Amino acid sequence: NIVTNEQKQFEALCTAIERDDLKTNPLFATREERFRNKEALRAELVTTLSEKTSAEWEEQLSEAGVPAACIYSVPEICKHPHILHREILAPIYKIPGTDKIATVATRGYKLAGEKTISTTPPPVLGQNTEEILKSIGLTDKDIRTLRTDGTI
Repeated sequence: NIVTNEQKQFEALCTAIERDDLKTNPLFATREERFRNKEALRAELVTTLSEKTSAEWEEQLSEAGVPAACIYSVPEICKHPHILHREILAPIYKIPGTDKIATVATRGYKLAGEKTISTTPPPVLGQNTEEILKSIGLTDKDIRTLRTDGTI
């Protein structure tokens, strides 16, 4: 992901990727022209950017003052050092009805002094159905009807 909203960012990008020719190309001279010709610009950038890894470009572009960051797949981001350090993901070991471990996202922050973020297992299917339906105003008779009809 590369952001070049300002002219100076676009020019810094061109310099960083050694494509100064893009700065003088009339198709890309202004932000408006770049937007109108985004497919042509994309083709030029993809050709050049394919020469290195996204991690290499992220480092090089960041050093050049160009806002840039890798886009990770779900498996990649789950193993990212920041995610691991901040304990954004946590295991749930005791899940009713299974012997499997589930990994869930936590709230993403810790309160001062908090050692770990607690996670609770999900409810068993239907565990809270009656309670929830009553909380929205259904009567026992309404709930029996829903069960009889196979709705719940």
